[in-house]
Amino acid sequence: MKTRRPSYIRPYADTLRDIVESRACLKFSPKDTVPDIIDRMHAEGISAGAVIDSAGQFVGFITEKEIVCRIFGRFEPHRGVDYIHEHKAVSHMSAWDVMILNPDTLHVDDEVEDALDLITYFGYRYMPVVDSKGKLAGIVEAEELQQHVNAKSQTLKEAGASLPPYMMQQDLGLPYEGLSQSY
Repeated sequence: MKTRRPSYIRPYADTLRDIVESRACLKFSPKDTVPDIIDRMHAEGISAGAVIDSAGQFVGFITEKEIVCRIFGRFEPHRGVDYIHEHKAVSHMSAWDVMILNPDTLHVDDEVEDALDLITYFGYRYMPVVDSKGKLAGIVEAEELQQHVNAKSQTLKEAGASLPPYMMQQDLGLPYEGLSQSY
């Protein structure tokens, strides 16, 4: 039996904190091997993770796309495919070899709509979210941000439909409009 969400609980998040505080994200050590990283991503069904050093600091970001690009290289037409053999064997590669250093980040207090604008602007599928101290709070996906924005829009649309027609008029004016201010 599916439980129903109480009507007083919003079906959307206002800030990224609302999204990331209730879930864990994949975390890797800088020394984790690429095969181990890929296995964990596959097992969890998640395509992105954070690299955390031994002091607990967020030092990098890993995505499946970045792994592929770092293993096979970004295509350089003038070099053909001959340069691929110049790369290390995947079994000898670590998180350091495939992570994005100093990635663009979002902040936990960013509004979901603003975060969606940024992630879309950069063309990312995933982005790490940090707190005011730069500590990793989680990872968000563009698709989930879009779902929250859509849910919020739908909720506001439904709320607007329940208002009396006179409250939906475009030009209500301001109270006391037109009165001169003479003190």
